[in-house]
Amino acid sequence: MDIAAKRAPSHMLATIEDVGMATAFLASDYAKLITGQTMHIDGGYHVVG
Repeated sequence: MDIAAKRAPSHMLATIEDVGMATAFLASDYAKLITGQTMHIDGGYHVVG
């Protein structure tokens, strides 16, 4: 886990709270026009992983 955190551009791993905040955003009116997307909630790890 430490190695993954060091490799991520944010230098940390996502928490359940991070996923919860993204979920709350998607359930809000702010995201009403977002359709068919993949959200990577991983601090940028998907770019280097």
